[in-house]
Amino acid sequence: MRVALCAARGYGPIEAEEIEVVGDVCRKLRILYLQNNIIGKMENLQHLKDLEYLNMALNNITRIEGLGTCEFLNKLDMTVNFIDVDTFAESMHHLKQHRHLAELYLMGNPCADWDGHRAYVAATLPQLKCLDGKDIKKTERILALQQLPRLEHHLHRLAVAKRAEKAAKAAEKAAQAFTAFLRRYPDSQYAGNAQYWLGEVYLVQSDLESAGRAFAQVISRYPDHRKESDAMYKLGDVERRLGRDDKPVRAPRGPRSVGLDRRKHDRGF
Repeated sequence: MRVALCAARGYGPIEAEEIEVVGDVCRKLRILYLQNNIIGKMENLQHLKDLEYLNMALNNITRIEGLGTCEFLNKLDMTVNFIDVDTFAESMHHLKQHRHLAELYLMGNPCADWDGHRAYVAATLPQLKCLDGKDIKKTERILALQQLPRLEHHLHRLAVAKRAEKAAKAAEKAAQAFTAFLRRYPDSQYAGNAQYWLGEVYLVQSDLESAGRAFAQVISRYPDHRKESDAMYKLGDVERRLGRDDKPVRAPRGPRSVGLDRRKHDRGF
């Protein structure tokens, strides 16, 4: 049985956002075309035990997963997705169990920009015969296996750097979002929380000065807020790390601080 497009949930007739292959009808599928959509995750494929060819080209996939039960998978097309060096090793490890896998397409993914990606695939997937339309020769695989320890070490370094880069971008987006929220809704019931978490984001970015200012504003602008004592603790820690231990930090006020003082007294502080 051959199907050109699976049932999917999305806003347009040809821009599927997620895979919804379910039911008895789909269990005998051998070829499934899902290319040119906006699918972000490989999922709901567990019923396709007889699947031999899956085309996921031109989607938003960041890692190869969800194919554990597709034991007869022979060809997988992941052309032009978003598989990067931070998920590359995990994706290849997922494919190692597919002993029938002979053809794989990765061109157009960020991981393919790494010079060692072809050799890494050849060494990691011994069952693979063809990568990106080019046969893997016996001599190429032997050389790749000899280089594998070095390739794994290099890939690990690239993955660590890429994760740090993505975390930094996520932190920057979060900082912008919290700042925009506080500017637009300064009197919101969530403003105190936003101000506190802005400080936490600055800590992630190792911007101690900005973090200190953010935590100080929680104390000054939102007195008696439930995050006030936490902000005071974080502010004290920031001042210590900046070498300003002698700078006084005002104790939080209100019922929460009374409870805090009582706990300190009970512990002998």
